[in-house]
Amino acid sequence: MTRSEKHALISGYHKGSGDTDRYTSCEDENTNTSSGAARGNNAGAGASASAATNLFPARYFVTLLGAAGLLCTVGSRKSFAITLTHVAADETGGVGAATAEEMFFPNCTVMNTSRDWHMPMGEDTMFQLHSFYYVGGPVVCIAVAILASTKLTPVFMAGCGVLLSSVLTICIPFVLRVSVPWLFVLRLVQGGIDGIQQPCSMGVLSAWATDSDKSSIFTIYFTGAYLAPALAALLSGVSICYISWDSVLFGLGACGVVWSIVWIVTVPNSPRAHPSLSGTEAELHGLHVPDDCHHHHHSSVGGEKMKACAIPWRHVLTSLPVWSAFLGMFCHTHVYSMLVVEQAEYFSDAFNIHIADIGLLTTIPHVGLSIACLLGGALADKLLSWGLSATFTRKLLFSVGKVTEGACLVGLYFTSDWQTAITLITVGVSVGGLAEAGYQPIPAEIAPQFATVISACMGVGSIGSFFNTFVASFILGSSKTLTDWQCLFLISGVLDLVCVLAFAVMAKAELQPWAL
Repeated sequence: MTRSEKHALISGYHKGSGDTDRYTSCEDENTNTSSGAARGNNAGAGASASAATNLFPARYFVTLLGAAGLLCTVGSRKSFAITLTHVAADETGGVGAATAEEMFFPNCTVMNTSRDWHMPMGEDTMFQLHSFYYVGGPVVCIAVAILASTKLTPVFMAGCGVLLSSVLTICIPFVLRVSVPWLFVLRLVQGGIDGIQQPCSMGVLSAWATDSDKSSIFTIYFTGAYLAPALAALLSGVSICYISWDSVLFGLGACGVVWSIVWIVTVPNSPRAHPSLSGTEAELHGLHVPDDCHHHHHSSVGGEKMKACAIPWRHVLTSLPVWSAFLGMFCHTHVYSMLVVEQAEYFSDAFNIHIADIGLLTTIPHVGLSIACLLGGALADKLLSWGLSATFTRKLLFSVGKVTEGACLVGLYFTSDWQTAITLITVGVSVGGLAEAGYQPIPAEIAPQFATVISACMGVGSIGSFFNTFVASFILGSSKTLTDWQCLFLISGVLDLVCVLAFAVMAKAELQPWAL
């Protein structure tokens, strides 16, 4: 099927409304009335959005604002890891106290003052705290996807998810001081809440991305998640050194609360609900097609509730392209959790580097990942515009990214100095960012109207994070020597290479017959 043919099919059910489209019977005589009421309910959000989107297309306003939300939620995860590394340090000198000549941030004013705080915490407890977070997400993913497809809109659910997660981030310092067992409960709940983001993000993106810039829209949106650890690591190191041990958690939590309010108020549920969409953009979203019974559909906008198209679970769960998306997510989260959770401990344990310097060093790979992710999206769109098939393009970018990343992780097995280590991590993770344009858009390409559900299945692949923390705790134990870390990197590198082979066999990026 050619791209033009696929576009025609998708436009037939208003692809612009993406996963928020609901198929209904033409016998519903009240549809037009309910649609008008729904548009009225959504007018407040749409009017707010219109003023902000005059300077550039509305779909990019939604994309960039969504990326900012991921900065808050993923950033808090990285900040928690760095803060926990600091809190669990020796009260005499902190984790990895380095000589003044080796420090980028000398003369920390917080250390050993009332703004500093430490507590005894075993390595097993630290790994378990991270693992509990990653257990919650996959459990919630599927239920949230079904809810977002039938009851509530992905926009509203995404905003509420960030709001609740941000409130819990603000609570972390208080709970940590009071009770570690309760912190386990908080992290489990927070992980479940953050599991809302993946399927809801896919629902939002499916509504707003167009064929001409689908890869760019996806990669710009998720760049927020990849840039977040870089900013959070830098902010955490500086804040712990010069403000207080818990200030970064309060700051990111407050930003998340503000963002969620702005998101819910300003973002329409779909392009159809936008009151001032430009003619060109409306055309890209297929909104020029008359809304009548010949199309057997209506958009779900505002608070409108519509009958959901039956989800073909058998086809979804037995589809190799769906499993390729799951595999891409598993492979990505396995390595990514290593960066977010364990990278700080690696430089501390293996090279005895100070916590503030670790915050700076660990920003570098994430910046590289963010840049490569954006370039990968633009490159994918360019390759598609040249006539290359979507399937070939997705496989090419995924293979180039993950083979390079895997090779660099294997190289860390032979590395014994921090300069080479940070170089290999930066190169591997940065080029690995190309793989994001390889698997992230697949749910919206193989079955746009079921993208939220398929994304939830893909989101279950985030158990790669749990798998990583479990393997890390088993290999590193309490010793956490350089040799232990080298073995961990070797396993991750080999896993990357195996995933590439499996993805090459299973992946497809064409509209599936069962999705028509």
